[in-house]
Amino acid sequence: MAVAELFLKSPFRRYPVMSDERLVGQISRHDVLKALEDLW
Repeated sequence: MAVAELFLKSPFRRYPVMSDERLVGQISRHDVLKALEDLW
């Protein structure tokens, strides 16, 4: 839920996903909304 809070508090639409200081992907608002929809 921390990522969802980041999206609520900022104008950014995507955030990088890091692992051991290496970029491994990105997460978007759409990804978060889809995950929340699947939970409900």
